[in-house]
Amino acid sequence: MELSKKQEYLIIAGLLILIFPFFALLFYVHPQNDDYFFAFKVKELGVVDFVRMMYFHWSGRYSSMFIGAFNPTLFESIILYRLSLALFQIFTILSIIFFIRSIVKPFVTNRSIIIFSLIFYIIFINSIPDVYEFLYWFPSVSAYQFGISLYLVFLGIYFFMRQNRISKTSFLLINTVLAFFIIGLNEIFIFPLLLTSTIFLIYAYSNKVNVKQNAIILGVVIISAIIVVSAPGNYVRIKSPVDSYNFIVRVYLSVKSSVYLFGFFIQNASLILSGFLFIIFVNKYIIEKRLLVVDIKLINPIWIIIFTSTSIVLMFFPSLFSLGYMPAWRIYNFVGFFLLALILVNIIFILEFFKSIISIQISKFLINTIIVLTFISIFSGAYKVVMPEVSHGIKYEKNRKSMYFQSNVLGAYYTLLFEASDFSEEMTNRYLSFKKAQEENRKNLVVQPLENNAKMLILTDANINKAPELWFFNCEANYYNMDSIIIQRSDTVIYGKATDVIGINFNKDTDL
Repeated sequence: MELSKKQEYLIIAGLLILIFPFFALLFYVHPQNDDYFFAFKVKELGVVDFVRMMYFHWSGRYSSMFIGAFNPTLFESIILYRLSLALFQIFTILSIIFFIRSIVKPFVTNRSIIIFSLIFYIIFINSIPDVYEFLYWFPSVSAYQFGISLYLVFLGIYFFMRQNRISKTSFLLINTVLAFFIIGLNEIFIFPLLLTSTIFLIYAYSNKVNVKQNAIILGVVIISAIIVVSAPGNYVRIKSPVDSYNFIVRVYLSVKSSVYLFGFFIQNASLILSGFLFIIFVNKYIIEKRLLVVDIKLINPIWIIIFTSTSIVLMFFPSLFSLGYMPAWRIYNFVGFFLLALILVNIIFILEFFKSIISIQISKFLINTIIVLTFISIFSGAYKVVMPEVSHGIKYEKNRKSMYFQSNVLGAYYTLLFEASDFSEEMTNRYLSFKKAQEENRKNLVVQPLENNAKMLILTDANINKAPELWFFNCEANYYNMDSIIIQRSDTVIYGKATDVIGINFNKDTDL
């Protein structure tokens, strides 16, 4: 179905409406938890010593720690904090556009690329388990979202080089720097970078082109991985010794996490409906018109499915290896991006393999119907799912509902219209009380529980009456040079005494 320019612009406008609330919510975001840890420690140690301390005592993620050292909270600027998150989100969208431009032929219009990029972005954002950790929390955004964006640039540079649209020297320089930096953001990038760099080298060797450049890049990937993995701080974080039994348990949890994520995704109506549209698109433009600049090989779909399943499990494994329990939502977000991308790749290879026996003929009316249903499903999605017990052993309610309404776009609009303003005002007042206590040189502070718990804008459950053990103020106490910050609640018994505060007394020396 060919579209006129007017229709393409209308589609772009509609997609921007879907994206709008995710940008608008940036005006209501506030620093939380680890934001204050990074700022406090950098003030105390300085940038270089902070990165060194983290490498030897907490994490080998040298790039993440370096970026974290410049967390906007350090400069006490909420505007800078929100602006940085906006730039990360814009860069993510641009990186998707950049990558798609690199793999399609030059005659494809920029409007078409923008449309497909925005559709992919919306479907992904609407499908992920936790929007906050992907878009609104600087420590997570700068490591995971930014890493995905840079990885797409890494791939795009490679494909531009394949088309002689960038010099070999520029390709080598840019991708070696990117490989070193991306792996330093998080160890979970080791597998995708190692895999793609190996594939690129094998292709270069078989075709006798750019072998040296690709070999150097793969070497940088391996060296960077060794630097990250061998960091003494990683072994501080490992919760239990990784003997043969625990290793098997970690493999099991990686498989379990993969099944959870796949089940979470396939129950999303917007993803399934857009998948049908993608099948139509692939058949008409990629299979028939050969839109891609890369050749599609005839590979048995069984091997592609096995490759996808194994890849997803291996992406979960680094986190499970160090934690020993189900990972945080940001890990699911990260792996979810690659799962969605690999689903699209699977569709392409399956249709190519069966193109001689499968003919897809769908009427324009049916296509338009699916488009309308997809748009509707983005604003509402009901499906049966049991959420995984993730993020540091958080316990959910025993009487969980089996039916959830899952639409992050709808949730973003709801939060924007009904929750964000009150939440932001309450958070502002809370941190003003912290600042006032600091100016008065008070070492202990009692604050009220949050009444406006906008879940899309907060890291942990702030409803103290439901889960008081989840809300930690140790980072804020350190940042404001206090010994403890206590959340007030009535009718609570602490240490055998009746009191009107919940007694989680966070020591000033406690880190993370």
